Amino acid sequence: MIYQDKQERLWLGTYKNGILLYTPKDGRITRIGDKGSEFLDICSFSEDINGKIWIGTQTGIYSYFNNQLSYEKELNAQLPDIMVHGIIRDKNGKLWVGTFGKGVCVFDEDDKKLYNFTTDHSFPSNAVNYMMEDSRKRILVVSYTQLRAHETSQDLVCR
Repeated sequence: MIYQDKQERLWLGTYKNGILLYTPKDGRITRIGDKGSEFLDICSFSEDINGKIWIGTQTGIYSYFNNQLSYEKELNAQLPDIMVHGIIRDKNGKLWVGTFGKGVCVFDEDDKKLYNFTTDHSFPSNAVNYMMEDSRKRILVVSYTQLRAHETSQDLVCR
């Protein structure tokens, strides 16, 4: 997994070898995190408007901010599945989390709740492969069965 942030640095997510950060200005590659994080299996990256990097892994959500890699304990405790294959913060500040087997979760910081959308809610698949925001600020969710575009988290409910 490769992700370019707003500072044009490249985040390299590896399979069970953690996170490497390439800074083109000086050509340096830096390992992010401590000894325990070097075995992470990275599936996705996303940057929010504050410059916080959200990281989806096979073992839950991490974030990187102010040169500190953090395990998002509060969020992970609410997830129905810790295999996070997609993560992105939308234009309304909600954090979208695509899981490998339990659909899409949307975390609303205002009420500190996580809403889960699965095939039980007319979502096409519980296995999310990738998520991104397009130029129209829609959240694109790629599953095993299709690509869907969502304007807001309310758009996830049956249609």
